[in-house]
Amino acid sequence: MMEEILNLQNKYASVNVMQLEEFVIKRQEQINQIIYERDQHLKENEDKVKELESEFILLKESIHNEQQILEQKNKELSKHHFRLAELKSEYDKLAEERQNLEVKKNRIKNTKPNQEDQKLLETGRKKFHLYKNLTGIHWDYSIINDSIEGYVSNKMNYIHHFKFSKDEKDPEELSNLLWHEIYLSVENILNGNQKNSSK
Repeated sequence: MMEEILNLQNKYASVNVMQLEEFVIKRQEQINQIIYERDQHLKENEDKVKELESEFILLKESIHNEQQILEQKNKELSKHHFRLAELKSEYDKLAEERQNLEVKKNRIKNTKPNQEDQKLLETGRKKFHLYKNLTGIHWDYSIINDSIEGYVSNKMNYIHHFKFSKDEKDPEELSNLLWHEIYLSVENILNGNQKNSSK
């Protein structure tokens, strides 16, 4: 009987050891699989972290560049604001000056000339027409800043255009040239009268 018990014990003990070994092997395989999967997951996470770090560096550089551009634009904007303030100040001064001139203009416009001024102006006009008729000079006032130009006429048989540069001649020489033009027009009248009297 003891021998049967020992046989049974050996039989069941060997089965249990085999089952236990199988269980341990399976459990080890499961653990190895879990470790492998976790290692894979960890590697993927490390790759993602590296990728995110690269993106972060690029974003940081981009933000730095944008900040520099923004600072430059702020400097330019400050300059424009300063120039705008200067221009507004100039505009205000000009507007005030224009308003003052408008007031002066209206004051002058509404002021009536006195009798003495009227007489002086009238005398000046008469003198101007007298000199114009006596000399026969007709001025071209459109270019009077650069040169002296016009024509001389004796209202009969002589008309002559003249043009003298102010830069090339001194005032005395210009005066002599004009008197010469007047003399030529008068001489023409005298020559015409002599011819008529000889007939």
